[in-house]
Amino acid sequence: MNKGFWKHRRYIFLLFLLSFFILAPLIVLYTAGYRYNITTGTVLRTGILSAASTPKGAAVFIDNIPAGETPLIVKTIIPGVHIIKIEAENYLPWQKNIRIESRQTAFVTPNLLKNSPRETTFASSSENILSISETSKAIYQNTETHTVSLFDLVNKKTTVLIEGSDISEETENIQIVWSLNNDIALITLFTSESKNYNLFYTDTGIPYSLPALKDAEPILSAWFETGRADSLHFLKEDGLWEYKLSTKELALIGPSSVKQSMWMGNDLFVLQNAGDFVSAGFLKGEATSILAYLPQITNGQYTIIPAPGNRILITESTQNTISLINPQNTTNPLELQTKGMLPSFEPGGDRILYTDGFEIFLYTPYGNNRETLTRISRPITQLLWHPNHDWILFGTDTELNALETFTTHGDRTSFPIAKGVLLKTIMQKDKKSLILLDHEDGINTVDLIEL
Repeated sequence: MNKGFWKHRRYIFLLFLLSFFILAPLIVLYTAGYRYNITTGTVLRTGILSAASTPKGAAVFIDNIPAGETPLIVKTIIPGVHIIKIEAENYLPWQKNIRIESRQTAFVTPNLLKNSPRETTFASSSENILSISETSKAIYQNTETHTVSLFDLVNKKTTVLIEGSDISEETENIQIVWSLNNDIALITLFTSESKNYNLFYTDTGIPYSLPALKDAEPILSAWFETGRADSLHFLKEDGLWEYKLSTKELALIGPSSVKQSMWMGNDLFVLQNAGDFVSAGFLKGEATSILAYLPQITNGQYTIIPAPGNRILITESTQNTISLINPQNTTNPLELQTKGMLPSFEPGGDRILYTDGFEIFLYTPYGNNRETLTRISRPITQLLWHPNHDWILFGTDTELNALETFTTHGDRTSFPIAKGVLLKTIMQKDKKSLILLDHEDGINTVDLIEL
């Protein structure tokens, strides 16, 4: 053989040897989970995703790329935030931004929510749901039959409360207030010239006879007191009266300048007219220990709500404002005053959710910190905490959505979980939460999604 042949073989051998020493380490690194990140120009050790779901066999997508079906383990994911989506037929899709760490395993184990909610066979196009209690009772108006009725969402029983001449086309508005224990409902019928107050037992629908309502002197306003379970407050020209439902005792407790009131222990917290302002403070005899002044709003509809940490939340529904007062803060009792509505307290915590209609805010009294969680283009109609405090639920006029409250990777995860207008969530006796949705075919109930 000539020298050229051996020379070529030597070159081929050296090229093979060089390729081996270059490719072999790369193959070893690749199988060990190392990847070259083109974006950063660095070599990274990949992370692992473990995905399981109920039901099994759901499709898994990583950054919208199919990855397989659950249960699934993907061992070669470049570290960083990835969009993980899990889908199954007849179930709503689940989606979340998941941070994958180098040499660590991230677990996702969602329970998927069925796409078709269970119908409670209630409501039609002619019926207007006025209010739903915490004990699964709904009060609604039928505009065709001119009736106001009570519907038991559990037993599916309807009781007509108001009918005939008691409700007419002149009725402009109907307001429902539930007692603290939800066992009595106060129904107020508003016309252009008068207010008509009605009380009913919510278990039976039987009217509750209240002597004060039959008095010749008209009642200017009435409300169930939120600090005591059996206390009804109503305002007349001669002052503020309290009627105790359990003992049937009637007592004059304040002046006629009071707009709203609430007991805090043995102290009566009141909102009073004070010229261009509304004063907020504790009534002591004929004087008031004022904590703060709020703007006076014409025809303002104020509500006083006990807040965590012995604070007091005041809402005004005409111009949608909320104020948070801390009586223990002698320097600045008015901790929050802002445009807002639909306040929701964190279960077992002190944080407060609220919205201005398009943005959702999370307020933490400790540190006086307000954080904007998200902004959407459609009006927000309902807002509440999920039992998992890292999530909230918010409703629009078309769907119910879930949103993260805590995130370590920038953008919060948000996704729709049901179609329909969110009405209320109710904690059942078996501690299962149900979401009530006003759908095009009536009120539907669906199991609260686990997040």
